[in-house]
Amino acid sequence: MMNTYIFDFGNVLAEFYPEKLTEPYVTDINDIKYLSEAVFDRLYWDKLDAGTITDDEVKEALIKRLPEIKAQLPAKFMIAG
Repeated sequence: MMNTYIFDFGNVLAEFYPEKLTEPYVTDINDIKYLSEAVFDRLYWDKLDAGTITDDEVKEALIKRLPEIKAQLPAKFMIAG
C-alpha cells in the first residue's frame, strides 16, 4: 500500500520561472535576474521547504544581502508573503 507521495512542482506540475515571479516587484528591469537568483537561491529555498526559516526571516536576510536593491523594490514586495 502506497503511503508516501512526492510532487515535483517546478516545471513538472506547473511552470516555474523565477524571473516571472520577481518581475512585478522590480522597478529596474536590469535587476530582475539578480533579484531572482537571490530570492530563489538554495540558501533560502531549501530552508523554506524544510520549515526551518520563516518568510519574514528570508525577507530580513534578503534586505541585508541586497542593500543596493532595497531602494528599488516597492513596499509590496517587502510585505508580500
